[in-house]
Amino acid sequence: MAYYFKEHRLRIANFMAASDKDIAMYLQKSSFVKTSNGYWLAWDKDNVEKIAILPPDHPGEFPCEWLYDAGTIEQAVALVEAGLYIRTTDYNAAQLVMAEDLPKNIRPLPEKSRESQQRCKGC
Repeated sequence: MAYYFKEHRLRIANFMAASDKDIAMYLQKSSFVKTSNGYWLAWDKDNVEKIAILPPDHPGEFPCEWLYDAGTIEQAVALVEAGLYIRTTDYNAAQLVMAEDLPKNIRPLPEKSRESQQRCKGC
């Protein structure tokens, strides 16, 4: 069950904006809802064509994601709660470790081991 909030959620809005002034301005006049699976959604009260989405495990240094043309806010909430929302950004890519950054006693897998690993994934 989703919880709809009548008042502005300043802490959530600041987390969604992540220092982006345009997003912060958009969120000043937004309504907020928290879904049963932990997502926050924010939308302009007069226009639901653009909905800000904050996944529960969203890193704070990146601004929120966006859902466009969801129909109604109820449809957007149903989509997110059903697990049908597909994240638009891979935040793990920002945390990739290069082989030269690994400690000296840790080595990347040799190519042959990677091929074996791929075959095992299909088993």
